[in-house]
Amino acid sequence: MPPALILLLDASFIALAVELTAWILGTFLYPGADVGFRGVTVSATAGLLGGIATSYLTGLHQSSLVLRRKEVALRSLFVGVATALGVLLASHFVWYQAVGRTMLLLVGATSALSVFAWRIVYGRYLVRGPRVRVAVLGDGPLEHDLATTMQEDRHPQYEMVGLLGSSKTTDVEALGTIEEAVDACVRNRINVVTVVGSSQMGPEHHLALAQLRVHGFELRTAEAMFMALEQRVPVEMVDERWLLNLFEQLDQTRDRVKRMVDVCVSLIGLAVFAVMFPALFVLVRLDSPGPFFYTQERVGLGNRVFRIYKVRTMRVAPAHADEQWAKSGDDRMTRLGRFLRRSRIDEMPQFWNVLRGDMSIVGPRPEQPTIAAELERTISYFSYRHLVKPGITGWAQINHGYAASVDESRTKLSYDLYYVRHHTLALDLDIMLRTFFVMLARIGSR
Repeated sequence: MPPALILLLDASFIALAVELTAWILGTFLYPGADVGFRGVTVSATAGLLGGIATSYLTGLHQSSLVLRRKEVALRSLFVGVATALGVLLASHFVWYQAVGRTMLLLVGATSALSVFAWRIVYGRYLVRGPRVRVAVLGDGPLEHDLATTMQEDRHPQYEMVGLLGSSKTTDVEALGTIEEAVDACVRNRINVVTVVGSSQMGPEHHLALAQLRVHGFELRTAEAMFMALEQRVPVEMVDERWLLNLFEQLDQTRDRVKRMVDVCVSLIGLAVFAVMFPALFVLVRLDSPGPFFYTQERVGLGNRVFRIYKVRTMRVAPAHADEQWAKSGDDRMTRLGRFLRRSRIDEMPQFWNVLRGDMSIVGPRPEQPTIAAELERTISYFSYRHLVKPGITGWAQINHGYAASVDESRTKLSYDLYYVRHHTLALDLDIMLRTFFVMLARIGSR
């Protein structure tokens, strides 16, 4: 389902929730009262706009979330709170009338339940209803990995049926050989045939693709499917063709406009930090001995090493201590440091890095040199994330969070590669807006 349609459905159900609240209040609690769109249009509209905006900021408009009930429930709760808050603020500052707690609780609860409920119903339809049947052309390790991944990560739109080749595992069904690809696809009612990469394809693959296209089957690359469905590019699916397309899309004009935005936003961020600085300085120094600022080397654009600035959140480490990832519940963290990290206040000095040109507001998070060197040795194409400036926030931050291992870094890299390939000013704005929800929900902080 397109994101715009999902937002439109959310708007419809939130509006119905507001009217339902008005009917309950006017019928059972306060006879004659009309607090819906006809009675208090401004407050009801403010609640509706608050709910829609929160649905977008929390990522509820992404179709891939439909089957993840826990995540949908949490985000629906935020929608309910935002709807109630919109009604409250408009009532006090525009309508100049007090709003009862009963109404706020009802409008918040009905909004959250309606947004959650229609996704549950739609999710059940997707699970039981028809989906696009997909087959993978080939039987190599990458093809098996793709088929297994799509079977395990049940998607609301696509159903992985099997491989066109000789499957070597019991988890993935072999639909037929490559030579009989057309008959196998007809027999198994396949709608889409996907190809992992072009570098390992032989003459039999090329012939099979031509025959499949002639017979009307849709052909898609696995990389294109993942980018469309998951908004990421698994490292295993990057090949020479993908890299060439990436190099062709790097735009210096776009980078110059991005730089102007970075300067403006960083100046605003530094002004806010300057106001907070006196109180923060006293609190940090009282919490634990050591300097207020913490600096560390990080790897940036073109593998250039620079110094990043943060508010210190850990106890002072011994001299020449090894670089390491922060862990959940890290005992090096100070009491105040945990709050600063969860609220991202500790990263505000990085606006200075942005103003200097070491970083951007949006981009892949910079790694420490020794950790970056280790990841480059173990993860293919890791250095390609350095084709753009590192950022304070990024696509991987709002979709995956913090990485504290090689495996997590591999998954995070798939989001970074998607950003490197598709970054635009519109995507940057989307990331900046959705970062507020990530901060509020405390996703990705260690």
